[in-house]
Amino acid sequence: LKIGSEVRGPTYVFPHMKSGGDLTKSGSIDLVTVPAVEGRLLEFEGSALHGVPRPADLWFLSFVKGAPEDTPPEKWGRSVILFNTWMGEAPKSVPLDEVSGSGDETRTNTEDEAIAVNRKHDWDIAFALEAKATDDNRSCEASSNPENPEPSSNAKIWLMGNERRRGHMMRTVKLKAKSELRHALQAPSKVSYFTLEQP
Repeated sequence: LKIGSEVRGPTYVFPHMKSGGDLTKSGSIDLVTVPAVEGRLLEFEGSALHGVPRPADLWFLSFVKGAPEDTPPEKWGRSVILFNTWMGEAPKSVPLDEVSGSGDETRTNTEDEAIAVNRKHDWDIAFALEAKATDDNRSCEASSNPENPEPSSNAKIWLMGNERRRGHMMRTVKLKAKSELRHALQAPSKVSYFTLEQP
């Protein structure tokens, strides 16, 4: 992840939801917000509902007019590399790269320039989504604020795509969220976990 100096707005993940329509079918909804941090790697189930609110506090605005700034890139740029991973056998017709070398911390790109790569065992894990042993659900382990919770307020979750992709007739879904979610959407680095409710 490469970001400009003024970029705010986390990647959000609803780990148990597949579409916007799913947000209307559950009483309590898990949400993880992961702020944009230079060099951060975020791994999650690709079928989970996810996105980036822009502006960062979009869910709490009464109305939106115009488009947010996107230039100059050194201030407003956001460059993301996406890639797929899987456990066990690879999907059909997907060739596997041969593993070679000793796992050095530097690799080369197509222009033979040295680039820094941290080994996985050196990563700092901010949170994890772990499968429960008793069922197929997943539990979220991330920082939250159970002490002195703030009052709830309405959040308007914007959905992308056409109605078929959204799985919902409207372009937004209203949910009840702790007011501290607004602060988490503007947070510079802290990963947060929330439970949203139906209004």
